Amino acid sequence: MSETLTQLSLKLHAHGLKRLTDPNWTGLDLFYLLKQPVRYERLLFETKKEGLLYHLGLWLYDEYLLGKCEGASGTCPKFKGEYLGWYLEDLLDLLEFHGADKPHKVIQEGRDLVERIDQLYDSDEVEYFEFLKSKSGRRQILKLVNHLRREFAELFDNLRVHYAEDFAQRLFHDREMCGFISSLIVMIGYPGYDEDTGEPEATIERRNFPEWAKRAVHARDRGNCAHCGEGITMELEASGQVDHIVPLAVGGSNDLVNLQLLCKACNLKKSAHRWPVRSSIPKYLQRTIR
Repeated sequence: MSETLTQLSLKLHAHGLKRLTDPNWTGLDLFYLLKQPVRYERLLFETKKEGLLYHLGLWLYDEYLLGKCEGASGTCPKFKGEYLGWYLEDLLDLLEFHGADKPHKVIQEGRDLVERIDQLYDSDEVEYFEFLKSKSGRRQILKLVNHLRREFAELFDNLRVHYAEDFAQRLFHDREMCGFISSLIVMIGYPGYDEDTGEPEATIERRNFPEWAKRAVHARDRGNCAHCGEGITMELEASGQVDHIVPLAVGGSNDLVNLQLLCKACNLKKSAHRWPVRSSIPKYLQRTIR
């Protein structure tokens, strides 16, 4: 598999951000989706390569690309009008990019329909929008979308791992987003709260972090303390200490999404407190325009 994915990976990322900031989805669907992996796969309790961000990638891929909605609400995003036409084109581009048989009958039917829609836009925009809003137009597009999903089910299934990994990489790169997700998981009820005391119902036990996780956190944080910015590696100090963004004592997890690099002094000072999370994304433009 080439490391280069289609532009659909960017749309999947955008879709994920939209879902993660939707209280209805996080409080209902995400809560439901997390139940099984937390209970049976030790998700959140252990630091896994196929952790929370990877699982999010799988769920969002299934929802966005395959129309499979396994959350409690069972509600998938519905594309309408132009967006549905563009969605069909996205599916065709993805399949062809990943080696689907171009002369395939269903792909050709899809391309023919996209071409007819494009011709409508060039000749008469009013008729173009009327077609896309009509029941007949929607029915024709959805028929091909569902046919493509069925016909290339095996290819879609093979691709989901790669798009889930790509999604996880994009989110992990943004430490603030990781902090947001870590706090979100606590807010929607994992690992659970005692209603009387307001304290975590079952505090997750501290675990030794695997070496691959330490390397990932060091690389993401560029060897700098996530709080004070001290260049730990460059100053040849201790290698830094991996810290839980949301402390275990207040419901944090051992998942990679909840980890950051701190210098020894900041780690000791932070202890079991929750601190604001600083961005991990370098300010390239600020450096060039000064």
